[in-house]
Amino acid sequence: MPLARCYYPDLKETTTMTTTDTEARKILQAARFVVMRARPYLGTPCSAITFVERPGIGTMACDQYWRVYYDPATVRQWGVQNTACGILHELGHLVRAHHARAKALGVTAETAREANIAQDCAINESLIFAGDKLRGIPADTFDLLETDSTPAKLGLPAEKAWEEYYAILVEKKKQQQQNDGGGRSQPSQGGQQQGQSSGKGQPSQSGHGAGCKCGSGATGVPEAWDDAAPQQGAENVAPGLHEGEVRAIQHATAQAVAEYEAKHGRGSAAGFGAWAASALTPPVVPWQQVLRQAVRTAVQRRRGAADYSYSRPSRRASAVQGVVLPSMHESVPQIAVVLDTSASMGSQRLQAAVAEIEGVCRMLSAQVRLVTVDAVVQGDVAVQSAKGLKVKGFGGTDMNKGIRHVVESRRKKPCDAIIVLTDGDTPMARREDVPRDVRLIYCLIGAYCTGTPSWATTVTIPAA
Repeated sequence: MPLARCYYPDLKETTTMTTTDTEARKILQAARFVVMRARPYLGTPCSAITFVERPGIGTMACDQYWRVYYDPATVRQWGVQNTACGILHELGHLVRAHHARAKALGVTAETAREANIAQDCAINESLIFAGDKLRGIPADTFDLLETDSTPAKLGLPAEKAWEEYYAILVEKKKQQQQNDGGGRSQPSQGGQQQGQSSGKGQPSQSGHGAGCKCGSGATGVPEAWDDAAPQQGAENVAPGLHEGEVRAIQHATAQAVAEYEAKHGRGSAAGFGAWAASALTPPVVPWQQVLRQAVRTAVQRRRGAADYSYSRPSRRASAVQGVVLPSMHESVPQIAVVLDTSASMGSQRLQAAVAEIEGVCRMLSAQVRLVTVDAVVQGDVAVQSAKGLKVKGFGGTDMNKGIRHVVESRRKKPCDAIIVLTDGDTPMARREDVPRDVRLIYCLIGAYCTGTPSWATTVTIPAA
């Protein structure tokens, strides 16, 4: 028996559903099961959506609260297989947060249609997946309708992000408006409008997102059929997900996709692999920015400190005869750099370390105390610049020797922050080894490990 006919009547519902049409309800239940069977990594988001009946809209659409609106007549017309394709299509919008991306791109009511067509093109490319047949899924499970938009139908390049398709379609729209003498352009090329004839004596099937209206969950532009935002105790408002819940589901889905592709091979997640990799990759913050901020934070209190000094006369001394007034003196932050000169550093890492020392000197416009260390302290000098710096060592590694050397000599050489430039192949400092008023910053260059203390600041620097 084909998988698409498994809905008769034993399938239990686990998805929230608001409907009065029994036949449409059964089709939705079965279609949801088909999606979860064919795309197991989408089980969590598929179970999280709320189906909301909206007679007359002629399609299936969604909003940002993960409510999927549907026309019962359209669902009955589509049947289980095409409804499953529609659910998967709407999940493509929701999981990838198309509404947020559309808002960031500046999509408005005037360009919502172009954005929706562009999104549909990107989604529909991955809906028909050859790998389904290998896993025993019927080949026609996710057949697109004739009215569904694809890059090939619109003469667009394949395998592009929807934002790229959107830029092309908006440009075409502008050109069409210019050719029309500045008047309002005709609707962009896409699926047939609801109610148009197919030329075969019967009304045409409405596409998934008929008239390219997949709703505010796709374009970020509110639609007339949208419910209000879900609120506890609200009447006549379908339940939905809040932002935190959505983020949790998206993260869980990305992890499920990654695990699925790790087991079945890259590309087996039918277009979700690239999205999952991007979602699971932490945002990349330039390490230079992190280091600058760490140093500034470490010395800002010292820079703000001021005291009286008689080393030079006050600017107001001329106003008082016979009295010597002190001037205000701002303390210069004292930074100690502990440089790893062990053999494991190598020339490339040392070059990267020297470049950072030069950067710290320029940032502070003051001398920096440089302590070179391998297994023992090799040198302790004040430098204004790292140019032409010569180092000794190239033996074992123990940066704690350098940290203790700096701490123990604080009476003669005050220190506000210690920057340790190392490859990480060294014992790490303990909390009791470093005074609370001294900021410790580990700069790991081409790091062997990242097991730095949680109370210290860590910056990872790529080797040159």
